[in-house]
Amino acid sequence: MKYLGLLFLSVFSIQLWGESIEGVVMDSEGPVVGAAVLLDGTTGTSTDAEGRFRFVDITDGRYTLEVRFIGYRTLKQEILVEQGAPDLILTIIPDRLGLSEITVTADRSEVERYESTVIVRAIDDRIFDQTASLSMAEGLAYSPGLRLENNCQNCGFTQLRMNGLEGAYSQILIDNRAVFSSLAGVYGLELIPTQMIERVEVLRGGGSAMYGGNAIAGTVNIITKEPVAPSFEVGLQQAFVNAESSDRALTFNGSVLSENYKKGLTFFGMYRTREGWDANGDDLTEIVALENLSAGFNAYVRPSDRSKIKWSGTLINEYRRGGGQLERPPHQANLAEELSHLIFNTQVSYEQYLPGDRSKIAVYGSLQHTERDSYYGSGGRILTPGDSLTQEDVLALNAYGHSSDIAAVAGAQWNWNDGEHWALTAGSEFQYNRVQDDQLGYERSLNQRVQTLGSYAQGDWTLNNRWSFSLGGRLDLVRIRAEYDWPSSTDVNNQSLPVFVPRATVKYTINESWKFRASYAQGYRAPQAFDEDLHIEIVGGEAVFNRLDPDLRPERSNSYNASLQWAPYREELQFNMVFEGFYTDLNDVFFTGNLQPLPTGGSVRLVRNGSGAVVYGGNIEFNGAFQSDWSWQSGITIQAARYDEDEVLWEPEMITDANADSVISTSNILRTPPVYGYGTVNFEGLSNWTFSLSGVFTGRMDVPHVIDPESGYTVVKRTESFIELNPKIRYHHDGPEHGFLEVYGGVFNLLNSYQEDFDTGVDRDAGYIYGPARPITFYAGIKVGLD
Repeated sequence: MKYLGLLFLSVFSIQLWGESIEGVVMDSEGPVVGAAVLLDGTTGTSTDAEGRFRFVDITDGRYTLEVRFIGYRTLKQEILVEQGAPDLILTIIPDRLGLSEITVTADRSEVERYESTVIVRAIDDRIFDQTASLSMAEGLAYSPGLRLENNCQNCGFTQLRMNGLEGAYSQILIDNRAVFSSLAGVYGLELIPTQMIERVEVLRGGGSAMYGGNAIAGTVNIITKEPVAPSFEVGLQQAFVNAESSDRALTFNGSVLSENYKKGLTFFGMYRTREGWDANGDDLTEIVALENLSAGFNAYVRPSDRSKIKWSGTLINEYRRGGGQLERPPHQANLAEELSHLIFNTQVSYEQYLPGDRSKIAVYGSLQHTERDSYYGSGGRILTPGDSLTQEDVLALNAYGHSSDIAAVAGAQWNWNDGEHWALTAGSEFQYNRVQDDQLGYERSLNQRVQTLGSYAQGDWTLNNRWSFSLGGRLDLVRIRAEYDWPSSTDVNNQSLPVFVPRATVKYTINESWKFRASYAQGYRAPQAFDEDLHIEIVGGEAVFNRLDPDLRPERSNSYNASLQWAPYREELQFNMVFEGFYTDLNDVFFTGNLQPLPTGGSVRLVRNGSGAVVYGGNIEFNGAFQSDWSWQSGITIQAARYDEDEVLWEPEMITDANADSVISTSNILRTPPVYGYGTVNFEGLSNWTFSLSGVFTGRMDVPHVIDPESGYTVVKRTESFIELNPKIRYHHDGPEHGFLEVYGGVFNLLNSYQEDFDTGVDRDAGYIYGPARPITFYAGIKVGLD
């Protein structure tokens, strides 16, 4: 892999008569071929077949040599060039914790994770492999401050909570582009196969200054795979939920490159089928049935050493069905939520280094188109000749819907740095999203168009080898044009909002192993429909919609983060420990109130402005690697999430002295445990064998529970805590001609730590679901390919 993972650098130098610098780059096994060696961050070369490098005609003076190689920690060493040519031996150490990996999420520019002014966490192939994750959603819990939750028994709607805030407070990006629309976000986290992901970069804390409004809690950037080396892999994984329901996936991926590495193509795909599963014997699903077909590619062409064109495309076709009587058409079932998605995403970009190689410009465009057919209803039956239609029959027959969504992003970005002290990033982009969501049987329709013209700029200043600063901001011009049709009424949302959000960060390098960081950022949420507003929940056998208050105001935030990182640099034992504190203040917070009936059937919950809220706490992250045998990752979050004033969940239609005590309110942001965390341990000390153990802890939390569907009476339930343990064993055999065979097996949720108090029957509250996403599940798999 060392020979295939070459770093291509533009090589230029100012020729002066003088000395030369020579040396060899080594690791524990011998010379390293293809390592990049830079002199004072500008002049570059690479090591030859014997690991040697040479710079000629160097004037006397003090220089910094920098050695970079994929999979190794970056090495920097100061040298003094005087009379005579130094002959150096530079030893690099494997980067088992990925701290020298390049990240692009922190500042929209390439920087090593360890040198970034803000903490960026990466979820990569190692985590996806150790946890046998098929979709991105399954691996997201393995990062500090992140928690994935299931919000519906009937359709499997999931959302990501970051630092205690629900999904709409986080910005989901695909290759740095905010093209992951609200409609796709309802089920999108489970639709993205890990086969297409190189890594997921997680930036906790406000990032709206770089990426736009919703990055209040943080940013999740899905970096798709690019071709690095020729490879091919096909795999089959078979699981049985509770040793009963089948969950099967066939996957493939591969890469091809030209001989001169000027062109490359990566392709991937997955076909997954899962049977529905009933936890409590009421013939209604807790885990929905699904069929998912995903395929895509990522390609690049290098017209020159200083330019690159990239193009990618993904097609996702998914069907899911939950509720009861899955063998019937949905309108004949007693309870059904059925959805089919067709999602097409494509992106193209052009990058060009300018003369001098200190500046780079990029222009890009992204498009995502989603078509969704849906059914949300109950009370269906098989009609026979002579049956008279009831009002319930009519509603069941007409509970079909259709949604169409287009999200597009186009922009340009400029990066510049002087190679020593200053770096600038500036750009402008146009974001467009139009969603048409029709549920005609309920006389409900949403037609929303949001256009955002955003311009951003940030300056980074390295004062010396200890202090680094950055200051930036973004100006968004948001235009919302929307109509929300309800029975006998229409809500109109016609607003234009200029919003400016700043960000400031500081990094202090105490020594090589210790770094302190602090940041401040503002953010906002525009008064528009988000993913949870495009999900229809069934409560008491009736559909429940979210309705935006016509007077809904923008929500604003102020976020503060501080962290201390310890990462000692050793060959045999490597650590990365992070202590982070966060505080987010929300003004005019969006709050969803109690149920109100609709004349055509179903109910609405009004989304209105609350008084405000604060979320604060800390993340502790501890990762390590011992020799090449042991590695582990772990994190725990301790937090509080509270409203400034008690918010009312339910109240009677008319409040009197006699029933005033029946008003249900809460001071806590619901579905937010004060303690949660994760851990993984991986052992590779036996030939060909790998043993992994991963786990997720979810603490006790308050969740809402509708116990009287007719009145919408809602109480707050304190849940139990859960511990999921997931052991896995793998055998890997390398065959001839770079072929390999891999077999593995394991158990998800070995202790069967799972919710036990689900509602039963058609009148259940489908949103009363919490804790782990699945009970004990056994799985095994096989992979073959070329590497």
